[in-house]
Amino acid sequence: MSSYPLIPVEEAFQIVTEAASRNSQGREVEEVSLSCCSGRILGENVVAEFPIPVLPTSIKDGYAIKSSATLPGKFKVVGASRAGHFSELENHCCSETAVYVTTGGALPPGYDAVVEIEKIEKVKSEDLLSENLEEIFIPSTTIQKYADVRTVGSDIQLGESVLLKGERISSASVGMLAMLGRKTVKVLKQVKVGILSTGDELVDCSEEGGKAKLMEGHIFDANRPMLIAACKEEGAEVIDLGISKDYDTEDTNGMDKWLRSLLDADADLIVTSGGVSMGDKDFIKFAISRAGDVHFGRMKMKPGKPTTFATIPRKGKTDLIFFSLPGNPVSSIVTFNLLVIPTLRTLMATSKDQSVALTRIHCKLSQRIKLDPFRPEYHRALLSYSDDSGFLATSTGFQRSSRLTSMKNADVLLELPSSADAGVESVDAGTLVSGLLLSDLRNVSHRIQGQKLEANHKHNLAHAKDYEKACLLVCCSQPQEIKHLRQACNILDLPLASVSHTFSSVDLLKKETILLLEKKKIVILASSDPSLDSILHNLVTDICSDRLIPGVAESLRQSCVLPSITTNPLLDSGMSEECVGQYHDSIVFSLCSLTRLRERILWILNQNLIQRI
Repeated sequence: MSSYPLIPVEEAFQIVTEAASRNSQGREVEEVSLSCCSGRILGENVVAEFPIPVLPTSIKDGYAIKSSATLPGKFKVVGASRAGHFSELENHCCSETAVYVTTGGALPPGYDAVVEIEKIEKVKSEDLLSENLEEIFIPSTTIQKYADVRTVGSDIQLGESVLLKGERISSASVGMLAMLGRKTVKVLKQVKVGILSTGDELVDCSEEGGKAKLMEGHIFDANRPMLIAACKEEGAEVIDLGISKDYDTEDTNGMDKWLRSLLDADADLIVTSGGVSMGDKDFIKFAISRAGDVHFGRMKMKPGKPTTFATIPRKGKTDLIFFSLPGNPVSSIVTFNLLVIPTLRTLMATSKDQSVALTRIHCKLSQRIKLDPFRPEYHRALLSYSDDSGFLATSTGFQRSSRLTSMKNADVLLELPSSADAGVESVDAGTLVSGLLLSDLRNVSHRIQGQKLEANHKHNLAHAKDYEKACLLVCCSQPQEIKHLRQACNILDLPLASVSHTFSSVDLLKKETILLLEKKKIVILASSDPSLDSILHNLVTDICSDRLIPGVAESLRQSCVLPSITTNPLLDSGMSEECVGQYHDSIVFSLCSLTRLRERILWILNQNLIQRI
């Protein structure tokens, strides 16, 4: 039983940001070149020392004239002003003269309007783009002063505050600094973050012969490279502290030495992963409590319950901020987003008014999601967009905390209550929920395009309503798999139509399949024996070619219900997303890997291939 109480995530957020605020005062500034400043935090206000443009310039290719000139009328061309080649043309400006100008070319003194090439009808030469014209005719009756002219300071005024201290420097900001002639800029010094993984089982992915150790019970360390990348994305300087072994909680000398090595790293913040749960080798809480204050050791959330936060006093320095994140990679990166990113932003903030939390949005669920009985969950999801519903959230699938693929393309962490708090066991499709943005939504546009293509086939989807929810026809070669399959199907709310311990008759399988299809069922064929894949493949082929049930294939093609999938039995990958995107002519699946069956069916559900009927 842990001595640390479960605290809400909101309380944990308040604790870590208040601790970071105490450490953010008086952050040092350094001067860097423009080539090195992108993503950094400005340490000064940038004020324009000259206006932009410095001279009035033309917005279009055309002819500069005086706006007070008589129109329509003829004008003598007295010269040219191209971008980068300015001529003052002294003593030539009058109401009857014009100057050929290109886009960006400066207007000579006295000229205050530009007539674009397209509005000049009669000239003494066919070449309108030449300054060698002796005379032009402008048929317009009026022209406004400064027409198609960028006046002095119209983009940036002299003395204008262009960039403010505390802003993150974007690519556009770099361009503005260059536009103002800045070679260098003052930025806040980066937060130094030490990243450490713990665990005797961990192997560095770059270690020679590392793969051989996997068969000895080791695993590659995913957390440290992942957290290092996440810190760099936030503009932090990273200190790679490597992998630490586990310590017995009674080995106080070993733990003290371990902690001193971290204090000597000269970091503003330490982030460790692993070693914070309830095992006999989970030593982190014991180690840091000997030298500092553990502010919390558990959070009421899923995933990430054992997340720990502490501060450790240092002589002559600010307190060392110490995060110990869970060892499971999803738990680690989720809690990093919820707590470490706001801490980094607080340390770099120059104003208390700056928002440091992830951006919260509201979106509708595209599917029913079961709630955790006791803990609020941060459910990973993809975002898409519908003109009718706005943002739609679709689960990334199986949410196990070790399954990092659930986080890979996630756009948002859905904030789902526990069933105890909500009073229901699940939230239905269409429910409006809040979520914290993880991405910049670049991929959402692709999903929007996919939804628009799907909308073009809405008239066909009426046929799909004739089909009932998917059922599973399984051929098991190992009886012990049946229990796991039943559990998976119950969780997925998929009826398990038939389970055969042995596959003795192709005709029996065909008969069962025909019966289900005639009942308007979606059939998912699966086998745990790769040698049966060719049989299932042939069965799928027969169905798709109408050789099994005449007229079925055409009906399925009209309904656009599901793609046909067959898999290579040598690949333990189930079906690929590429295959799913290519075919829309059948509702029969062949899966060769029951070890990935639940994950793959979840993927199908998440793509709305089954749920849309």
